[in-house]
Amino acid sequence: MATPAAKIDPELTRQLQRATSSGQPVQAVVSVRRAPGRPPQPDKIEALVKDALDRTSAATGQRPGDYHVLGRMATAYVSAPAQFIRTLVDQPEIVGAVANRGSAVAS
Repeated sequence: MATPAAKIDPELTRQLQRATSSGQPVQAVVSVRRAPGRPPQPDKIEALVKDALDRTSAATGQRPGDYHVLGRMATAYVSAPAQFIRTLVDQPEIVGAVANRGSAVAS
């Protein structure tokens, strides 16, 4: 399934393209789907992220190098290979992704 362009910010897209050739990990912040009009429930956000990460690992054969869930903000930080990040963003729990930092991957 192709990731809609609106789901990934342009800087993250550039970093994913560069990382594909360099092999360097990419750092992304992903937004997790939650019930509209209600505050995030940290334990549910944690479970959603874990499910998405496990499914992505099964699909890619890769694991994230690092990740942290910010349950009260319905977001997670993930550092992983480009293929892993691309597949993660395709998961139904993930509603968007941005680069964790500008130009984290060397040109």
